[in-house]
Amino acid sequence: METSLLFKTLIILSAQLGIILIMCFYTLKQARLAYENNKTLFGTSFRGSVNMKNQLNLIPYIQIKETF
Repeated sequence: METSLLFKTLIILSAQLGIILIMCFYTLKQARLAYENNKTLFGTSFRGSVNMKNQLNLIPYIQIKETF
């Protein structure tokens, strides 16, 4: 039994979209852990602030090196 080209295309695109979404959520989780442990993620540090809904907002910044 053959499947249509549209079905195959939708399967491939949905798999790619799933991979991208998983990577985004993983990166957000790692950024939160880096903020909580006072570490960097890909060379970027994070400052935390709380919005009006009492949710944590992470503000990325690059630390300036003190020595060369």
